[in-house]
Amino acid sequence: MSDLPGTPRRDIDPAVIQDQLEKLTAQVTRLMESQQATEKAPQLASQHPKCFIIMPFGIQDLEDLYSEFIVPVLDDCKLECARGDDIFGSNVVMEDVKAAIATADLVIADLSGQNPNVFYEVGIAQTLGKFCSRSQ
Repeated sequence: MSDLPGTPRRDIDPAVIQDQLEKLTAQVTRLMESQQATEKAPQLASQHPKCFIIMPFGIQDLEDLYSEFIVPVLDDCKLECARGDDIFGSNVVMEDVKAAIATADLVIADLSGQNPNVFYEVGIAQTLGKFCSRSQ
C-alpha cells in the first residue's frame, strides 16, 4: 500500500520538512509579490486577500500538512485561507466550492495524491480564469 501515489512517507527527516516549509513560504511570497502574478491574476477583491486550498481531506498526514504548514504560511502572507471542508452552508456542496473558488484571489492545489475530486476542482479554477502556476 505504501507504493500508491499520494501515500505519505514516514521516513522523512524533520530538517527536510523544515526546508520544504521554508521553500513553500518563499514561493507563496514570490507569487504574491511577482509582477507576473499581478499581470495575470485579477485585482484583489478585498483588503484581506482570500486563498482557497484544493486538497483531499480526512487523511491525517494531509490534515497535519494543512494545519501545521499551509495555513501558517498563508497567515504569514496575510491571506485568508479556506478549503472545501470549511464550507458549511445550506447549498449543494459543489456550488459552495465553486463560489469559494470564484471569490478566491489565489487558489493552491495539492495534486500529489492524484485525487479525482482535486483534479475536478482545479478544472473549475482554470475555467474561472484563476491564475495557475506549477512549481518545480
